[in-house]
Amino acid sequence: MSEQLDEFSKRIYNDYLRISAKYHDRPYRNRKNFDGFEYNRDLMKIVEVFRKYPHINVDKFFSAPYEIWETNDYFKLDFYSKRKALNSYVQYKKKLIALPPDDEYVLKQILYGFYFIKEFCRGKGISVNEYIEHKEGIYSFLTHLKEDKVTIYNLFSFDNFKTKFKKEVDSELKNFLFSDLYIDYDIMYRRYINSSKCREISKKCLQKIK
Repeated sequence: MSEQLDEFSKRIYNDYLRISAKYHDRPYRNRKNFDGFEYNRDLMKIVEVFRKYPHINVDKFFSAPYEIWETNDYFKLDFYSKRKALNSYVQYKKKLIALPPDDEYVLKQILYGFYFIKEFCRGKGISVNEYIEHKEGIYSFLTHLKEDKVTIYNLFSFDNFKTKFKKEVDSELKNFLFSDLYIDYDIMYRRYINSSKCREISKKCLQKIK
């Protein structure tokens, strides 16, 4: 029944329509009338995933199978209600994290990350220099990294991050938060140090927001 759909569920469905239209190069319009909506069961399963794991990026979740399998196949709503969709999202995240630091996507995410750090510090009444030390139960940067609000390349620009991540963050906690996503962070750090754009941009952005 349509009355069972709250505004969050309707938004998730319209996000699904938007992403599907993007990958099939067709126009898209938000669905406004949900009377007689026939996919309630599938949609409720998907919504439950987002409520259980609020750090999951909705756009990336719906984009994942297209990006991982590089296909124009049409993925119906019921696909996203299955475990395979969540697996494809994890694989897509790994693919994005593994991109070279000078990749255009990574550089854009770095800019977004520094903007977030600036606003976060302002909201908490702390200096940018204090960001890596800030805790809300656990170090705040861990939560932000998990939620894709910052990238590890944002964090590499802080002189004390690498030592803190390696020595002060428990291995079990890192595994719980990130699984194996950042198991090769030493390799990522070397890529950052040897990058032609990433390191320079990160350092300049960090100085600018201080």
